[in-house]
Amino acid sequence: MKKRSYVKTNAIIYDSDQEVNEVEETDITPGDEQSCQPKKSFHISRKKTLSLGQFQNGDAFIDIRELYPCKKSKKVRRGRGICLTLTQWRKIVGLMPEIEQSIREILSKNEA
Repeated sequence: MKKRSYVKTNAIIYDSDQEVNEVEETDITPGDEQSCQPKKSFHISRKKTLSLGQFQNGDAFIDIRELYPCKKSKKVRRGRGICLTLTQWRKIVGLMPEIEQSIREILSKNEA
């Protein structure tokens, strides 16, 4: 199996678990033998990652997961999360203005 390569990006992410950090993008080699192997991964916090990939039928997916280090094998294993189809992802992106407004309302109520 080939080693993963890491590419630094200029993206900035805010996560409640951490302060503002640079996002690290990983390219996964196409030679991997898993059927639904992600094509790109974006680390959004210390233990969370967003991966993009393709199902065997050709449909795209967005996978958001927690990652846990395995003490015995020294590898990272995937934990709980959600796998979204492209349609579901686009629905969330379309709802983003409403979600942001709701977040502002909740935060303003907590400050009052």
